[in-house]
Parts: sequence; structure tokens; C-alpha cells
Amino acid sequence: MKYFLVLMVVFAMVFNTGCVRIEGKDRQNVQEGIAGQDNKEGPVNGSVHTEGSGLPAEGPAGSDKNADPGKTGTGADADGDGEESAIGSTNGSEASGDDNGSNGSTQRIYPIVALDYLLGGSGDNGEWITATNLADQIKGGETYYCYAFDKLAGMGTGSKVELLEPIDTVSVTVACENEYQLAVGGGWNALPRVPVSQSTNSETYKKIVKDVLTQEGLPDAEAVIRQNYRIDLEGDGVDEVLIWASNLDYENVDIAAKKGQYSIIILRRIIDGEVKNIPVSYMIYTSDTIYEPGEVDEFLYENANYFLTCVERIRSIADVNGDGKMEVIIDSRLYEGESIIVYELQGDKMVDVLYNGWGL
Repeated sequence: MKYFLVLMVVFAMVFNTGCVRIEGKDRQNVQEGIAGQDNKEGPVNGSVHTEGSGLPAEGPAGSDKNADPGKTGTGADADGDGEESAIGSTNGSEASGDDNGSNGSTQRIYPIVALDYLLGGSGDNGEWITATNLADQIKGGETYYCYAFDKLAGMGTGSKVELLEPIDTVSVTVACENEYQLAVGGGWNALPRVPVSQSTNSETYKKIVKDVLTQEGLPDAEAVIRQNYRIDLEGDGVDEVLIWASNLDYENVDIAAKKGQYSIIILRRIIDGEVKNIPVSYMIYTSDTIYEPGEVDEFLYENANYFLTCVERIRSIADVNGDGKMEVIIDSRLYEGESIIVYELQGDKMVDVLYNGWGL
């Protein structure tokens, strides 16, 4: 399914030069000033926002896979008495790493679920494990910590792996007592720092979005900001800013995009003393995407008129592999398809590390 979705996007880019998609590519768009000068309220660098979150004021160390999100302190299993769980379960069993690149060594693994999709998971050292490689390890009955956007929502129990028909998407359902955005099969604090919502009407941020759109070929498009968060992703005391701007409706995605439509997610962070814009995902349409019959061959015509419009938004910002750094989890929707993507900050780029979804 992943390759099918990617193929559709490739059609949009190759056979419709009016669509630009950029993921994780450093555009070197340098903005003047430093983080904190983006709005008049000033920076919140170094602060930890946990009010009302149900989380400890200080998150656990990145290597602590067993801290209880509902308790203060690290909760580390320092004496190695086996109180931790394998695959988020409560039975203390271990999962074989034969199928996840660990050269046959035995390791504990920690699944990640969103919207009933098994996104994959992580191992003891924080390494990423794809949903395909993890699926055989999920037996059902595993315990998950369920997170709303800004707080722990409760505990949940996971189902066995199912393949959704007819698309064979790997699915796990987590039954939690409250609504949640993300379920993590490890007991560390996945919200060591809580995202702070900022104004979507800020003229400063609208100008930033406008500058990006102009640079990418849409100088006349209005800057419409839908999400704007300040968060210290790396735990280094310096905040980043995440912006989702779009003039497309996420809930009602048309088959084919029109000229001037866009959906962009921007990460603003300090690099070498300067604030720069790092693309998380750019979907920018600089021309209409509907072809007339005869302009391209039949196969390309059918696909070029279908699954072209893509809208992506921020689902969660959380530490889903327990390394103390926070990942950005994105919802992606097409006309008849959707997916969840996990992005990790690697140097000055955002890299997609886990994925699951479907498309017809």
C-alpha cells in the first residue's frame, strides 16, 4: 500500500509539473532573527509545559523504557528485576528480534498504534521497526499507554493483528477508556515536553507561510494557518515551531487539486544561530491537475485524475521510541486513502521513519 500511495504521488509530480511535493528536504529558507522573535510573546525556551497534562514535571531519561507516565521520577528498572514488559504487555515475555534487523538477538519491542494502524515500533535502543517486521510479534493483550495531544489519556489493551480487506493494511485496535491520538506500547513518558498552541492568526507567522508559498510558486495564495505549535523537540532547552498551513479541507478531499491549493507543514528551528524553515511535508499545486482524454495515455489519464489531492496535518508530537527526543506524527489523506507517518528530526532534516495506511 505504501508503494501504491507513493506511486500516485509520483504520477502527480512527474506528469503534472504544477504539483510540488517536498519531504525532509532542506530548503535553506533562512528567516531573520532567532526563535522567540517569531511572536511578541517571546520564547519559552527551556520550559516544560505540563500543567493539567497528568504527566511528571520532568520526563524520564531517554534510555528509560519503563518509566510510568503517571508517576514522577524516572521509574527505571535499575535492579534489573524484570518488572518491565515486552511489547507493552504485562506478562514479562520477550520478543525475538530475528525479523527486525537485530541479527537474531532477543530484545524487547514497543509497538506504536494510531487510528487502528500498526505504525511499527521500536526496540530497546530506540531503533525503528516497521509494521511488517513487527506484526508477527504482536499476539494480542498487550498494554499500551494512550495519549491525547497534550496529556496521558489512560491505559489500553491491544488486539491481535488483523489485515484490513481488501487492502491488507496491518491493523491493531487499542481499547482505551478515553479518546486518544496515539498509543505507545512502552511505559516511558512519551510527552516529556508538551506542545504549546500558538495563534493561527499571527501576522508574523502568516508572513512566514506567505514567503514559503511565494518561493514555491504560489505568490497569490492566501496564508491560511490551521495549526501552530511551539515545542522543544530535542530536549536541549531551545524551542522549535511547527506550522500546518493549508487552503484545503482535510475532511473533504477532492479527487484532483486546483491551481493555488496547498498543504504545507513547516518546522522552524535554529541552525548555526539562524532560524531556518525545514519542510516536513509540502503539497503545493501550481496548476490544475485534471487532464483531458488524449493528453496522456489511458493508464496515466486515469491515475492522474485520481488520488492527486493530498492534505496532511499534525496528529501528535511525542517521543514514540523512548530516546528523549520527540517525533512528529502526521495524518495524510487522499480522496480514497489515508495514512499516518512518523517523522524524526535528523540533523537539519525531517525524515519519515514509520508509515502505515491504505489507498484504493
